[in-house]
Amino acid sequence: MADSGTGIEPGLTERIFDSFYSTKAQGMGVGLTISYSIIERHRGKLTARNREPHGCVFAFTLPLAASMV
Repeated sequence: MADSGTGIEPGLTERIFDSFYSTKAQGMGVGLTISYSIIERHRGKLTARNREPHGCVFAFTLPLAASMV
């Protein structure tokens, strides 16, 4: 998923998946944590990076089930 917002501030990429971390006054800081946990439990990976000229991209990968290979 991508957006065209301000992006992720340098140095915060590692913290955005932490529980209760938010840069918004109204944010609870649990959405990305929950997403990260679900994907990790399925042996997947969730990543975030800034997009040029502005915005950010979130991507995730999940392994194929052995029965599907």
